[in-house]
Amino acid sequence: FGASISFFTKNIKEKLKLADDGDYKNVLSAIYPNAVKVGLSGLGSFFINKSSTFLGPYFVSLADMGAYGVTLQLINVVASVSQVFTNVYIPKVFQWRVENKIDKIKRIFFISCVILFLVFFGSYIIVILFGNWTLNLMHSNTQLISNGLLSILFLHMYLSTNHANAAQYLLSKNEVPFFKASLWSAFFTLVLFILFEVFFDMKLLGMILAPTIAQLVYQNWKWPLEVIKELYKK
Repeated sequence: FGASISFFTKNIKEKLKLADDGDYKNVLSAIYPNAVKVGLSGLGSFFINKSSTFLGPYFVSLADMGAYGVTLQLINVVASVSQVFTNVYIPKVFQWRVENKIDKIKRIFFISCVILFLVFFGSYIIVILFGNWTLNLMHSNTQLISNGLLSILFLHMYLSTNHANAAQYLLSKNEVPFFKASLWSAFFTLVLFILFEVFFDMKLLGMILAPTIAQLVYQNWKWPLEVIKELYKK
């Protein structure tokens, strides 16, 4: 309330009364298709990343779910840190796209890929060496998942974060080519999860492999490749 009083001064209010808002219906109709596609893509990504958390307790012990949850939260932090550079520069990427400054976009894309790799690789080494030691130091009753499963989960999150970053560069072209693929990946994640857990009783391995395979088949390589082809074409 105080901020509204401070910002909406008498002068600002007068200017707002005189402002022409144009035909907002045309604006909404222009942004509606891509907005829906982005929303559906987000829904698919949410299901891919969170389905194991919702469905896992029906097939995996509480202790294993605890270890998986702690590990996943830790890797999610790594993913968030690795995306800071990209998220900071994405508004500039949209601006450069309009100005057709492809060389600048290319430079930022390359740097973001390097940062992503270094953050994930460095974090992976640290977690493998000191993860459980740190939890023991904190007197935690929960440990991380085994190194083998941890490696698969790290790889999955790295590839998923990489293609999510690439998708943001594709969005700067005012295109959403990945929304159908995201929904299909979510569907196949569910199918693989049921297959691995109901028919093969793979426990944590099945929980991790389901989204990993579903994403690796198409999305993990498709969108980074599309960005590379577009930015580095001769």
